[in-house]
Amino acid sequence: MKKLLEIITQDDGVGDIYSIGSLTENLKDFTKALVSKADKTALKQAIVQAEAIDLSEYEEAGQAEFKRALVTAKATRDNTRSF
Repeated sequence: MKKLLEIITQDDGVGDIYSIGSLTENLKDFTKALVSKADKTALKQAIVQAEAIDLSEYEEAGQAEFKRALVTAKATRDNTRSF
């Protein structure tokens, strides 16, 4: 991360396409490194617990809100680019 910050803050006055392309690649590499370190264990456990809840005892509005949150959680779990 320190190297990335040095690259981002470096002002060599070039600003050409090569420099931007190089920075873009560095940012992609940095993002991949962060993603590979993301631990979604707790999220996965929460999803399993949430799926086991019987929603029939709750109001429709509450059910809808819960289902939206569950869909969002699953999308985050399944997204390989999420942190």
